[in-house]
Formats: sequence, C-alpha cells, structure tokens
Amino acid sequence: MYGGRLPAVVPEDMALRPDLSYGAEKAMTELLILDYARRGFVSAVVCRVPTVAIRPGAPNSALSSFVSGIVREPMAGVASVCPVPLDARIWITSPAVVIQNLVHAAGLPREALAGQYTVNLPGITATPREMLDSLERVGGAAARALVSCTQDARITSAVMSWPGAFDVSRARELGFQQDRDVDAIVRQYAEWVATR
Repeated sequence: MYGGRLPAVVPEDMALRPDLSYGAEKAMTELLILDYARRGFVSAVVCRVPTVAIRPGAPNSALSSFVSGIVREPMAGVASVCPVPLDARIWITSPAVVIQNLVHAAGLPREALAGQYTVNLPGITATPREMLDSLERVGGAAARALVSCTQDARITSAVMSWPGAFDVSRARELGFQQDRDVDAIVRQYAEWVATR
C-alpha cells in the first residue's frame, strides 16, 4: 500500500504510493472510508492490519499465504515451501490479538481518535528464519524438516517491498494489544490445533 522507499519503521502518516494493484485497492478503500467518516456518513476507524499468522484453514492464493503455511502445514505433517529469503522482515500478528484489536477499535469513542481515524494495528517483526526456529522449538525437528526453501522471484519481489515494522506508539496509547514474540504466536496456534 505504501510503495517507494520506506524508512525502517513506517509512521502512521506515511504517504501512500502503492506499487501494486492490491495496495492501490487498499488505499482507495481507506480514502473512501475516511471521506465518509469526515462527512459524517459513517463512524469509522481504519485499521491497518499486519499479516495474520498462523491462520487456520487451507492455503490460499494470497502472496502472504506462506507466512502461515510454513508453520501450519508442517504441524499437520505436510510439507511446505518458504518462497522468500529467510531474513525477510514481515510484520505479523496472531489471529487472537487481531480479533481483540478489531473489537477494541469498534468500541473506541470518536473523540479518542482526535480526528485521526487511521491506526496501524500492533504487530511484531518476524523473519521466516525466526518462525522456522520457533516451529522447531514448539513442533519439533521433524516438523521443521518438512519446510524447504525455494525462492519464488515474484513473491520475493512483493514481500521485500512490504514494510517490516510500523510505529504503533499511538495504537498502544489507544489501548491496542501486541503479541509478545514469535514463540507466543506459534504456541497459540499449536494450542488451538490441540483443542480441535
């Protein structure tokens, strides 16, 4: 959604210059919602959501699908491929925390936003290497061995253009929550699987 050269940590007021159609669609939708809120047609807060991991269910065609897949599939005994460099920085959040944050956003009083209706939801910066190390700690070496690393140029190009970290100081002041670390996210998924 941002595009162009990005700082190491992206602020909430960063100008949007999408490089991809997906980002342009997100930016257009955000601007439309903000305009409707400004005009009083809706009461809204725009939540910029990190990549949700580990997402239950089947893999999909999203470029970010591998982020969940490199943990979800091996934990089910299924081989998976990491298509990006192991040191790629990815901004992620767990399903439980993002749900909690969206519910929190829905209940925020309009005056708390002080006319700034866009919020970078908290996430953590994780690399595929950190996620695979966590997979091994939580799911064992056999699960980790099911992941091969074969770079896909198209996915790598897109993922490497995504911001790896966001300034979420305002979101934290507004009461939004943040995952502790990668292990907490992977353990949360393992616990969810164990209850199914």
